[in-house]
Amino acid sequence: MTSRQQNHKRQQQKQQQSKRKETLCQRMAGFLKALGLENKPEYAEKIPDTLTDQDFQVHDTFHHGFPSQPSCLAYDPVQKILAVATKHGTVVLLGKPGLEGSFTHPETCCVSQMVFIANKSTLVTSCDNRTLYQWSIADKQPTIRHQLQFTKECPTAMSWTYGSEWLYVGNDASNVHLVHVDNFTLSGYVIHWNNVVDGHNKMRPGDVMAVREHPMDQGKILIAYSSSLLVLWNFKNKCCDKKYSYDPGINHVLTSVSWVGAASSSPLPTAMAASPTGAPRWTINQTKSSNSTSPKQRRGSVRSSTNCRFR
Repeated sequence: MTSRQQNHKRQQQKQQQSKRKETLCQRMAGFLKALGLENKPEYAEKIPDTLTDQDFQVHDTFHHGFPSQPSCLAYDPVQKILAVATKHGTVVLLGKPGLEGSFTHPETCCVSQMVFIANKSTLVTSCDNRTLYQWSIADKQPTIRHQLQFTKECPTAMSWTYGSEWLYVGNDASNVHLVHVDNFTLSGYVIHWNNVVDGHNKMRPGDVMAVREHPMDQGKILIAYSSSLLVLWNFKNKCCDKKYSYDPGINHVLTSVSWVGAASSSPLPTAMAASPTGAPRWTINQTKSSNSTSPKQRRGSVRSSTNCRFR
């Protein structure tokens, strides 16, 4: 290829590049004309960037489905509503298909316990910040009616029986408090752990894991401690009617307790414990009876046993 041919090829390439540039400029001019900026080619340099972090507010607009990191559940058998709480303080309410709502606690905290107060559109939540919240779920957006904060004790168990005006709250100090469900105030009646254990035993029985009212006698409650101790407390006599304990050689941590056989005159408590390997086991089937610790033997009271074995 001669030098003349090379020069001719370079001129053609320059012409093609010039045409491409003109075409691009025409397209850009059409785009600016559509935006009304055809006479302002320097617009990109004159637009100031004045946006700050305060101009953006990111928040949830809608939540659907089962929440992440659930921590506890509660169910209202009257309204048929399931409440699912999370470790970051959000509670999701799930009802019939299409009925779903959620709310968040004022502080980011883990919700450890929840109890529905049936027929009062009330949900009580217990958080790890040592605070109890009473929520009104009658409105479209749940609101806080009352809140109760403990200074030294952290609630570990809550229980409410249908028709009762008292909410039983156990804590990590082995004590049980009574909270009025209407005004959400503490009662002066407190079940202290030193009134539960034997006189020669000065050790705390552990965290209160469950509190259940006697199905046949509202004047008695069953208290379960993490040290595998079950106590049937008598409010009137201010003492223990019965005590249950596991074999000393069995190492189990009590996690929950409930009543079965409520239709009979003498219901038996059923407890669920978790072994160190994580396998749950069910109890109670008393094989031996022992003398009652109550000063008076009551007919129809729960049978006691010194050896309550896991089955």
